[in-house]
Amino acid sequence: SDKPPRLCLATPEGLTAEGHSVTATLQDTVGSATPIFGALAGDQWRLKSTRQFYGTEVLQDSIPVLLLCGDLHFSYGVATGWHQVGEVGIITRACGAVVHEIDEAPAIDFYRKYLGPAANPTAELPLAILNAQDATEYLRASWGVVDEATGAVTFLATVPQGARVRLTLADRDEILTGCAESLSVARSNFPAGVEPAAALFFSCAARKILLGTRTEEELNLIRGSLGAAVPACGFYGYGEISPHMGDPTGTKYHNESFVSLLIAG
Repeated sequence: SDKPPRLCLATPEGLTAEGHSVTATLQDTVGSATPIFGALAGDQWRLKSTRQFYGTEVLQDSIPVLLLCGDLHFSYGVATGWHQVGEVGIITRACGAVVHEIDEAPAIDFYRKYLGPAANPTAELPLAILNAQDATEYLRASWGVVDEATGAVTFLATVPQGARVRLTLADRDEILTGCAESLSVARSNFPAGVEPAAALFFSCAARKILLGTRTEEELNLIRGSLGAAVPACGFYGYGEISPHMGDPTGTKYHNESFVSLLIAG
């Protein structure tokens, strides 16, 4: 098509790909003016292999991309429910997903200052990467991989050196509040007088684990917001892809987030 893309949907490989780099490369490829939405493919925490669908093909280690262009309306929301706690730290030494030092001390010390001398990072305690106003730009989680000899902490994706960070916490009610906030923002930003024709949702697989028996409440919130007539689909991924609200610096790779995307022709 000779029309410029309005938005991009992508569902990259979720185990062999590094989400931060994949997202940045996709943004460079489609151009900074085109927002990208999606999530990395998951396999329900089996952590063995993922599949990606492209037309009628079932692929592995791939990055399916769908560009939408023309006269369409869309809005989105992205939220987590996690809230910041403690003091701001600075990532003073990091290489990709491995954070060696925070505030020029071993990275694990930043956690243990608040959580106790034997504590390790978990998916329930992601770091908030902060913007200039100290709001959360995106979350970055760790599964607790710690080098006890050096204090380095390995995260699920890149943590930029120089980033300002805080610990975050959430209980189940707050995780569901993040879902409701994502939906509310997407609804409020949709053009007045236009009803969504379809809705896509990308939620973190860790949210599903943490919500446990309350996972269905996310779906109930979706139906309560959209009603029964709007087709809705989505999946739990290994990291979510979405711009952050009001952020002009492009699409981000998120952890622990809930992304709502509403579309109409």
